[in-house]
Amino acid sequence: MASATGIKLTVSARDVVDLYGYQFTLNFDPALLRAVAGTEGAFLQSTGATTFFDAGSIDNLAGSISFVFGGLIGPLAGVDGSGDLATFSFNVQHSGLASFSFSDLGFLDSNLADIAIEARELSAEVTAVPEPGSLFLAATGLFALLGGRAIKPRAR
Repeated sequence: MASATGIKLTVSARDVVDLYGYQFTLNFDPALLRAVAGTEGAFLQSTGATTFFDAGSIDNLAGSISFVFGGLIGPLAGVDGSGDLATFSFNVQHSGLASFSFSDLGFLDSNLADIAIEARELSAEVTAVPEPGSLFLAATGLFALLGGRAIKPRAR
């Protein structure tokens, strides 16, 4: 049985002009990974403006994090440049080649017009760390309890 080992995936924007808000669904392999949480990246906050963010709805059976969205609040220009939009944490359930992809993409400028983007899929080798056997754990616990001293049988 494999124990959960954590990995993180950061979604970034690169060379974007006037990004005011975004939405996407992140798809992943549920046979290998279990999504845990998402956090807002610093890109939209980089101008000091107030933002809103929702890390989406996690469905570990389907392998998706749906309706992730973020945006600026108020009548102001969007953000130019490159930076992180969100970071997602996953537990690795089994080793293998994990795939990530996007769907339901929507990126808007400060006039609420669509921004054309290119989303890239990603595959990464993930490794689960095997759990030590229960007999090994019991022996280790007993050894620690005895302070590392050897047990000597008593003579009868």
